[in-house]
Amino acid sequence: MMNRGDILRLRIDTLNSEGEGIAREEGGSFVVFVPGALPGETVDGRILLRKARYARAQILQVLSPSPDRSTPSCPLASRCGGCQLQHASYPFQLRAKEEALRDALRRLGGLDDSAVEPCVPSPRVLGYRNKVVLPVRWTPEGGSALGFYQRRSHQVVPLVSGCPVLEERLHSLLSLALPFLKDPILQPYREGTRPSGFLREVVARCGSRTGESALCLVVRRTPERREETLLKALHHHLSETLPGFRGTALHITPQPGNFIWSGTTRPFLGATDLHESLGPYRIRFEVSSFFQVNSPQAEHLYEDVLESLGEEAQGHLLELYSGVGSLSLFLASRARSVQAVEEWLPATESLQANAAAHGLEQRLSVLSGKAEDVLEKLDRNSFDGVVLDPPRGGCHPKVLERILNLAPKKVVYVSCNPATLARDLRILVDGGFRIRSLRPFDLFPQTAHVETRALLTH
Repeated sequence: MMNRGDILRLRIDTLNSEGEGIAREEGGSFVVFVPGALPGETVDGRILLRKARYARAQILQVLSPSPDRSTPSCPLASRCGGCQLQHASYPFQLRAKEEALRDALRRLGGLDDSAVEPCVPSPRVLGYRNKVVLPVRWTPEGGSALGFYQRRSHQVVPLVSGCPVLEERLHSLLSLALPFLKDPILQPYREGTRPSGFLREVVARCGSRTGESALCLVVRRTPERREETLLKALHHHLSETLPGFRGTALHITPQPGNFIWSGTTRPFLGATDLHESLGPYRIRFEVSSFFQVNSPQAEHLYEDVLESLGEEAQGHLLELYSGVGSLSLFLASRARSVQAVEEWLPATESLQANAAAHGLEQRLSVLSGKAEDVLEKLDRNSFDGVVLDPPRGGCHPKVLERILNLAPKKVVYVSCNPATLARDLRILVDGGFRIRSLRPFDLFPQTAHVETRALLTH
């Protein structure tokens, strides 16, 4: 029986949904998860964690490397939790994401995977992210660590050089901001039963095609005089040295926990909104609102959604979880009407502004509230198609129930989580829908994450 600290020779069979290698021991009933390992490899690993049915191991040596193994572009790849697949070739990453979708459908949804298509590659595999969230934490030495979480940990891996998956504009913003953000005046967040400190997270965003950028600082409270003075100096420095810099916002979150958007966002200096171009549309979004991190690939995804709808794209559409309306504009360009449902108030304000800016306010109406509540008020057979793009947790059960009651001709479901997608598709299939196609899109190269467009018909 293996114990923590034991060194084992492990044969890697496959990957889990988080991009970790899986070795099967004790007749296949026990699994060992090995980050950084690829299928077909034999590795020596040290057991770091032992549970009743699984263990986790750290690679000590790769004895038989996979032909798909590649050298990571980032020196922190083995520690940082941001990218799980930098050690794998890009063709392998695409195959792995397709297989992750197939596995979720079969294993979690009990669904046939024959409708799954090859994963659509990203136009850029590095330098594609237009957003980064960096936790700031107190260190035992009394300093501040600003970077990315280590895998399966709240230990911060300090950002010591440019992150290869970030847009170049974000590199410029962060390099200019870091000396201010690490100043002792801005006390770093200290987790625990009695949290302390001031600065919790740094959120940097940019428009890939517009050249705009903005900074949002997640803090525990309203800044005091010394803190405010330093933040003003930071803002002015960025405004004077970084072309296209729009402004600095503060998001005040006094509550402990991992969900940083539980408070209120307010402008500090400058503007709190950005613009990005997707297709023919210039889209405004507020710094705290959801917006796809890979603009060129998001454009391909939205065009695919329109294509999937077919003739129903010209009818009456319902869009759930619409965000700032980036997909809504594509839909409204063809549809007779689009009713867009969004809960986050800053996003609904941007959605309305985006519709008006493109002369689509007569076709595109905004329904503010939770999807499960708004759907209660809508009539059966009033929509030709339903388009939804929920968060990673998927849909509330009432949302799926009410989609079934609406009985649209087509449902297009965009998902960033194969597990919750499989769960929700199972409910829709049991309710009478048929899966016509499932197309994975790689919006997140170098990671294990995959976006999927599912088309269902009645």
